Amino acid sequence: MTDVRIGSLDLLLLAAGLGVLVAAGFVASVRDALRLAGLAFVVGFALVGALLSFVLPLGAPMSVGLVLAAAALPVAAAIVVRSRSASTLETRPATRVARAGRIVVGVAAVAVLGYLAVLLRAVHAEGSSNAWDAWTFWIPKAKTIFYFHGLDAGPGGITSYANPEYPPLLPAMDASVFQFAGRAQATLLPVQEWLLAAAFIWGLAGLFWRRVPTTVLAVSLALLLFMPDIGGTVGQSLADLPLSLLLGTAAACLALWLVERSGRYLVPAAFLLAAAAATKKEGLGLAVVLLVATAVAARSPRRSIPLLAPAGAAIAAVVPWDVWLRTNHVVTSGTYRLADVFDPHFLAGRWGRLGTSADRVPQYLFDVGRWELVLPLALLAALLVVRRSPGPALLVIVSTVLGLLGLIGIYWISFLPLEFHLDTSATRTVMPFVVVGGSLLPLLLGLALRSGRAQTAPV
Repeated sequence: MTDVRIGSLDLLLLAAGLGVLVAAGFVASVRDALRLAGLAFVVGFALVGALLSFVLPLGAPMSVGLVLAAAALPVAAAIVVRSRSASTLETRPATRVARAGRIVVGVAAVAVLGYLAVLLRAVHAEGSSNAWDAWTFWIPKAKTIFYFHGLDAGPGGITSYANPEYPPLLPAMDASVFQFAGRAQATLLPVQEWLLAAAFIWGLAGLFWRRVPTTVLAVSLALLLFMPDIGGTVGQSLADLPLSLLLGTAAACLALWLVERSGRYLVPAAFLLAAAAATKKEGLGLAVVLLVATAVAARSPRRSIPLLAPAGAAIAAVVPWDVWLRTNHVVTSGTYRLADVFDPHFLAGRWGRLGTSADRVPQYLFDVGRWELVLPLALLAALLVVRRSPGPALLVIVSTVLGLLGLIGIYWISFLPLEFHLDTSATRTVMPFVVVGGSLLPLLLGLALRSGRAQTAPV
């Protein structure tokens, strides 16, 4: 019975995401809906999570009814404003795949499905997370929302645990699982995270299906999924993987906006970035990095004006939480102050930390043992197509450079001992940038292949 209840929550998330996609004009047929079901689930997770993060600090009580209301909003919007025109995602007719290509696609598809099945069995057999952060604050925060029926700043409430300043999206979504199950049981959470990861891969496939050659799409998505630190993080009930998947999906939407100049891509991007901002303290900064990179890739201030909409959504998502923290006089446990970047005296005494950070952070970002060659391949493909297709290429290059510089700067000004801070967090803080690059790898490889064919075509 519990599985049926949680399954109804997953169907609600899927329906909410489909509502957004229908309203934005992505879905005009059952075939569209099936192709974009993965994207719909990720967008539904983002939308419901962002709405819960917005209304819980305003005093809304946590309940099944609240989740139902959050999911019903986009469905109602789809009914009212849905597009009557055909979907325009299919930018070119399907091409026939050669026999060798079909073999490659088949092998990649079997590998991806087999690996997802292995992951599902592993997270189900393991029962619940064994990660330290999961049990010291992420899961306990979710339980407090369930038991207190919302946010509580009193003893035993959500602010009683480490990092009380972290936004409440992940605990709220985990608490939703508890609400539908009728009990706060941590073993229910890993499979939900597996669903999000599987939907992420499906979502990228649906977005790029008609723009990227099938063989390239299958192989590049397999490379993305097989990164050791992705599979190893699924089911750990930490915020780093959901944050990375939200940003990766948003990057794919923004890249297609740069290519096609269709405003519909900014609709899911807005919800995805809002959810990212409400997932972790650094979420808003990461959303800003992605939007700044997109604005640079647009190469025109005027053409970048539509990006104000997703930027506004990301900022609005965290405003109630910031007000709630101030109203309840919550003492934060920050490891750095951004204002110190403008203090020359403070920075002058930390030159040694800067050198060490500049040396170590790139090692984590390009660690082959954790991420394989996914990010270097994405950057190489970006360099190959930057002249012919500057939008997606610059998005990857600029976001990676900004992310690298930003992380070096944060470890430079951090209050914690540098080696300890790097050893305990760097593998997680670089994950969003690797996943963003990997999410755009299929598109970039497709563009590179198309560019190569154009150059070798007879005149």
